[in-house]
Amino acid sequence: MLAKIFFNLFTGYDDSENNKFVNNVSISKCPFANTPSYRAKRNSTDYHKQNTSSLEYTPCFTSYIFPNANLSLLNAKFKESSSTLPPPSSTRPTPYTYPRDSLNNLFKNSNNSWPPKSSPSTVPYPLSLYIQLCDEIPSRMSSDAYTHVEFMAWMIEYLSKNILHLMTDIMSKIETLQPGDGHYEAMLSCLSVCLLSYRWGPLPNGSSTACVSSLQLPSELTIPFTRLTSRIGLPPCPTLYSTILCNWSESTTLNIDGEDITWPLDTRFTFSMRDDSDIGSTTERGFYLSVIRMESMAKRLYERAATLVELVNGYEETQSKSMSDTTKDSVETKDQKIIEAMIRLRHSATHVFRVFYSMTAKKTQSSHGCPFAAPFAMSVSAWSTHAQTPTGWELSGFKGISGSQALIIPVLDTVLSCVGTSPAYLDAIDSYEHYTTQAMRDFVNSIKNVPISLREYVIKSKSVTLKREYNQLVSSLALFRMGHRAIGRKYLGGGESNVEAEKTAGELVNKLRKDGEGTVDTFSRAMTERILETKKLLVEEMP
Repeated sequence: MLAKIFFNLFTGYDDSENNKFVNNVSISKCPFANTPSYRAKRNSTDYHKQNTSSLEYTPCFTSYIFPNANLSLLNAKFKESSSTLPPPSSTRPTPYTYPRDSLNNLFKNSNNSWPPKSSPSTVPYPLSLYIQLCDEIPSRMSSDAYTHVEFMAWMIEYLSKNILHLMTDIMSKIETLQPGDGHYEAMLSCLSVCLLSYRWGPLPNGSSTACVSSLQLPSELTIPFTRLTSRIGLPPCPTLYSTILCNWSESTTLNIDGEDITWPLDTRFTFSMRDDSDIGSTTERGFYLSVIRMESMAKRLYERAATLVELVNGYEETQSKSMSDTTKDSVETKDQKIIEAMIRLRHSATHVFRVFYSMTAKKTQSSHGCPFAAPFAMSVSAWSTHAQTPTGWELSGFKGISGSQALIIPVLDTVLSCVGTSPAYLDAIDSYEHYTTQAMRDFVNSIKNVPISLREYVIKSKSVTLKREYNQLVSSLALFRMGHRAIGRKYLGGGESNVEAEKTAGELVNKLRKDGEGTVDTFSRAMTERILETKKLLVEEMP
């Protein structure tokens, strides 16, 4: 299964036939359910599944965790408040919205910071008790003294003693949080890391943990977590947004090519000990921080993508107004503006891609003003067990964290009309549509739904320069995918041959194999298909 999780990271591909939301999860299939310590606990506890809606995903240890709480009433209360949420984008009206308006709404919901910055140090009591729990996790996940069952028992004990009697106050505080206020993001990332830690336990772990497909989760975690995720359109499971993009608080400002860029300095919550390089903490931090920095660098990319699409459609003012009121440029002037916009977009994409390549840096570098610190270089040997493993989920049909849950590639693919028919592409789109926030989806949809796409405009244009610049933009994306394929092969290959990864994945590596090919070859084939689909976008430059 871990090989499958690694594959999902790079492509978003998942061939699971059970990729759907579920009401509850069960402990009955848990491979460690028959161990003596677990049997003793289970025999002394009345485990009860909560009857909740599929959107809340709040299974719980009712009698053990909440002996004096009426969870049915608590869940009903927040289910009713959740009913006011807008329907999914596939069912609600979708009139044409200008991309810049959708992007402004995305930034507004994150306090004009992208990715959204969190403020864990000022989270009020009793929510701060979760921050304390999350800060204790790394030392225990890095300890050889704990089994997975013992780790879960420790977390259950903490929740029972410190959180249980405060649940009413906690949920009242959760209701006061607003997306973009810093506390909302801090609690979202904190609870997400707590849930992933509970699912995996000490690292590295064995095959018994990797093959768990059903697991009851403490309601002290699931109830506030699902309330937070439902308000912004996320599924009730850890995602890239909740676990990584909201997981930073300190930053500096860099001037790159004359532009001020927010540069996140470190992640806030981790799974491993932060100061112990022997267990891969620098790999873990570098892995997550690179994703955060890519999205931070991509803020300018999104602004330029929105500008480009609106130029194509004859709308270029900062404030919305009807196209009929916009002064029509001459064809030559409009083409020149579009050419310049594509050049700026390509430059922004280049900066973002360099951050991705920095994950493998062996020494401190400075490329075009972009510093990449050596301690954050990714170790192949520790990546699979201490960086990628904790981001897997794979419980009852929910996917683990995947790169397809970010905005960068969906935005570029949509701007360039880079659609496809390969299974990897189709499943990546499905993953993106179900594991991002509503505001993120709205922005991509606003680009997708414009009357005239950039590609349509380019094909009809007589400008050789316009077609050439479009091709350069396409080639940049294809080149990134080629680099992505090379890095993916390196880490997937290192993970499969690594002793700890083999111990964790075991025979489950075979689950991802098709037609006798291994994980690395399957990944390479999927990326090759996307590279070819990207190159098909190239247009004839001669008039």
